[in-house]
Amino acid sequence: MSSHVPEGVVQMGKLVVHIAENGHSYELDCDEYTLVEAMQKYLESVCGIPFDDQLLLCLDMKLESQRPLSTYKLPSDDREVFLFNKARMRSNSPSPPSEQIEIIDIPDPPSPSSSHNAHPLDDAPDPALKALPSYERQFRYHFQCGHAIYSRTLAKIETCERLLQEQKVQERALEIARAAP
Repeated sequence: MSSHVPEGVVQMGKLVVHIAENGHSYELDCDEYTLVEAMQKYLESVCGIPFDDQLLLCLDMKLESQRPLSTYKLPSDDREVFLFNKARMRSNSPSPPSEQIEIIDIPDPPSPSSSHNAHPLDDAPDPALKALPSYERQFRYHFQCGHAIYSRTLAKIETCERLLQEQKVQERALEIARAAP
């Protein structure tokens, strides 16, 4: 089944551009008439790779600055563009700077104390009843500690998943670079 776009209709879409050196990805809103040069200027502003050092590849095609995206059948949902930094491709070039990973720190809750949260059973005459508020405070405290540990774990897992995705992008970038003429 083939799709046909009627004459005169501008094909709008999102173009995914992956940065080969760090695996970051950017999604650009563009149409088939967008010049590759406009895309490159935007990428320079967001990722810091100078315009003259950019090498854009899609499949086995090198994207040329003066051409519109339609030359390369872009934007397309099934095509990705990879941005290579020519300065990093030289044998004597320095390695990219190490990426700083931000670990979200979720603090443990404060220890429970009966002075902050008065409970009606604090003044009960029966010692067994008087102990119940302490048990409840300890239970809430341990629940909050467990929730803090769980939240920290989720934040670390999200960071690991993002880093894994970036690593996969870098692997695909290597495959694209090997296949390029």
